[in-house]
Amino acid sequence: MKKLLMLSFSVVLMNCASSNFTTTNDTKYPEFKGAVKVFFNEVEDLEYIQVGIISAEGTLFGDDVEMIKTLQKKAAKNGANAIIIMSAFSGTKIKTQEKGEGILFSGNDERKMLAVAIRINS
Repeated sequence: MKKLLMLSFSVVLMNCASSNFTTTNDTKYPEFKGAVKVFFNEVEDLEYIQVGIISAEGTLFGDDVEMIKTLQKKAAKNGANAIIIMSAFSGTKIKTQEKGEGILFSGNDERKMLAVAIRINS
């Protein structure tokens, strides 16, 4: 029973995306409570203030929608009301490890996204 519980917990953890936020503005904004807009290109005719940069990482079992939701939540917590997706990566990360007299190769699929958190001027 314990093994089944641990396996279930591991699968749930593998499906989660993690995120990091780096502020690029000296102003501290209150948490945004509305829906965070998502742009996939720089919007030239929009007036906004850059709040920070957000990165998100996920695993094989995640998807782009989960990654974007993670970015939106992190942006909202830091006062942004929109994000601009700057890059997205899906691929295999290869790790090497010396094992005895040989080398052990292992890989895992990962997803990464980078976005600019912005506060649109009303």
